[in-house]
Amino acid sequence: MTMASDWRVLDAHISELEELEDDLLMAARAGVSGAKGALVALHHHIMEKRKRLREIRER
Repeated sequence: MTMASDWRVLDAHISELEELEDDLLMAARAGVSGAKGALVALHHHIMEKRKRLREIRER
């Protein structure tokens, strides 16, 4: 893969994770068991992916 395609794939993956994060946020607000913990874990995962995306952009 080229850096440009790496960037696009990672950006698309982050977008999908952010959609899931939105769904988990609604579930957590509704009081669904386990949603809050999953939301926190997913948010950390998204932040790691964003950091990786910045690293790719800086190359």
